[in-house]
Amino acid sequence: MFVAALLLVTVATKNRTTFDDAGISTLAMVYIGIGFHGLIMARNDAGLDTLMYALLTVWLTDSGAYIFGRMLGKHKLWPAISPNKTWEGSLGGVLSALVFAAIYLQFFPQVYSFWTMLLITLVLSVVGQLGDLVESALKRYYDVKDSGKFYRDTVGFWIASTAYCLSYHSCIYWESFNQGGL
Repeated sequence: MFVAALLLVTVATKNRTTFDDAGISTLAMVYIGIGFHGLIMARNDAGLDTLMYALLTVWLTDSGAYIFGRMLGKHKLWPAISPNKTWEGSLGGVLSALVFAAIYLQFFPQVYSFWTMLLITLVLSVVGQLGDLVESALKRYYDVKDSGKFYRDTVGFWIASTAYCLSYHSCIYWESFNQGGL
């Protein structure tokens, strides 16, 4: 219903609101909705400590990638999309997440075994970085240099939450796979 209303707005505003605007708004609603559905599922099914674990994994991967990339980065990961990201930073981010997981799991044991959780950490770390690349690609597409200004609008919120949304999607698929659903 809302999508139809957005399409009608393009007609009513004589194309000041474009089909691209309607499309990106629709995609953002679906993507964010599914992502935050994953967040709620993770919270309800596995508990707050597991949800915090997933959030911290993505955040520490990003922070570790930045630190390692600044210190050791020489080989560009994908210069056309994100010229400052490096392979060394990416691997350092994964390493940071795995070290964090090993420590975290000693204090907050999870539903799955230690080794399974390390595998989940690896997946969340890589998927979070892919989400970061999606964010960079969107910023390039919309020619946004200062994402701070961009984050104030709806599309900016979508971009800012991309890494987390992709991680939540991964949690949904992991849970479905674990229950024999995939």
